[in-house]
Amino acid sequence: MVVTILLSAFILAAFFVFGNACYKMGAGHARQSIEIEHIRQLELPTKTMSHETD
Repeated sequence: MVVTILLSAFILAAFFVFGNACYKMGAGHARQSIEIEHIRQLELPTKTMSHETD
């Protein structure tokens, strides 16, 4: 009996959380403005081959 009551309470809580999230998505509350930022080219150091002879 106790397990059934706890399982029922968990199922009801899960439905409430899922339904609330779906409602917020449908109402547009979950939307965020996404700014597209392009990747900038990194400045890489250039290797210079210097063979120093003594």
